[in-house]
Amino acid sequence: MKIDDGPYAGYWLDSSDGYVCAVGSSSQRWRFLGSGDHYEWWQGDSRPVVITDTKPSGAGNGYQLRAQYRATPQRYTISRIDG
Repeated sequence: MKIDDGPYAGYWLDSSDGYVCAVGSSSQRWRFLGSGDHYEWWQGDSRPVVITDTKPSGAGNGYQLRAQYRATPQRYTISRIDG
């Protein structure tokens, strides 16, 4: 997914080590599964994106998005916020 606005405009969301971050280019395939307002977010066929408090060394405080192999999928509500 490409980021359209803000300080990372033109970057892509990617995950080479499981943690979702902004990078210069992307070769990953992301999927949204579900219907209505509730979706699951997947990287490939076996790595659902989940919110985890496990974080890579040097990461900031708080929870991180991670595409985690064989994790229990979480459901997300997709909203559009225009500034």
